[in-house]
Amino acid sequence: MNGHVNNLNYIRWALSFMDADFCRGKLLRVLDTNFLISAQYGDELCCRCFYSGENVCVHSIVRTSDGSEVFRARTEWADEQTMARPLQVE
Repeated sequence: MNGHVNNLNYIRWALSFMDADFCRGKLLRVLDTNFLISAQYGDELCCRCFYSGENVCVHSIVRTSDGSEVFRARTEWADEQTMARPLQVE
């Protein structure tokens, strides 16, 4: 065990801190991730979520001891009804 956080955990944490009202009726369409530096076992982390427009969210996870941003992501969301419709191929 190397003591650093698994990358999947950053994504889980970022998405779990989103406002339930924002997510209601929406499906994740795009997930862009940036794993900036490793967090280690025992680090205290702060998750932040900034809403940019109607369907975009920017996520940030910061190590509180030194203020270093360890993870950043951008998510785009689509209306559940829009995503459920079949696309017409031309």
